[in-house]
Amino acid sequence: MRRSSRSSDIVLFDAFAKALRELSEMDKLLFGMKRNKISLSHRLANYLEKNLREGTYVDISYSVGSYTPDLIAHDRNGRIQLAIWWQDEYLTRKLQDEAKRFHEEYGCFTLAFSLLSDRDYFLIYRFASTYTDYLHISREDFSESLLKRMKEEENTFDGQLLLDIPKKRSRKRKASLPAQNAAEETIRDE
Repeated sequence: MRRSSRSSDIVLFDAFAKALRELSEMDKLLFGMKRNKISLSHRLANYLEKNLREGTYVDISYSVGSYTPDLIAHDRNGRIQLAIWWQDEYLTRKLQDEAKRFHEEYGCFTLAFSLLSDRDYFLIYRFASTYTDYLHISREDFSESLLKRMKEEENTFDGQLLLDIPKKRSRKRKASLPAQNAAEETIRDE
């Protein structure tokens, strides 16, 4: 297992940020399409590979042991440099834990991100051995800002980042008012 160096992590994050920007500028249409994870991952892989040094390949849904990151950058000798998970919405705790375990096991630079179509930023999760950084990348100017650094011993985040928010269930409607009123009148007449 190799441990990534700070300088290589900076190069990899820069390549990722550039690829995300290119994806946003060139393939914005893909963000609005439902069930489009493979297409979007494929385009991001193309941009990422172009921004990485020669001899680095980016594949989608590439299995590594019991893990299957959405994208993985590696050389043809099996050396993994970067693993990326992503979702349309906030990452679930389960997916964040999986990415964190992958980072701990393989020691490569590990990221995850959320598209958040209703926000003016991308939410980036950057995993390290003792903490996880939560960053925003602006959709407008692609500036980066650190939102929070959560140390490993912290179990929860006070915001919505770690919540697995359930979808609202539709409520069954009560009997319509005219039918209910007619039933009440029948009871009164008796």
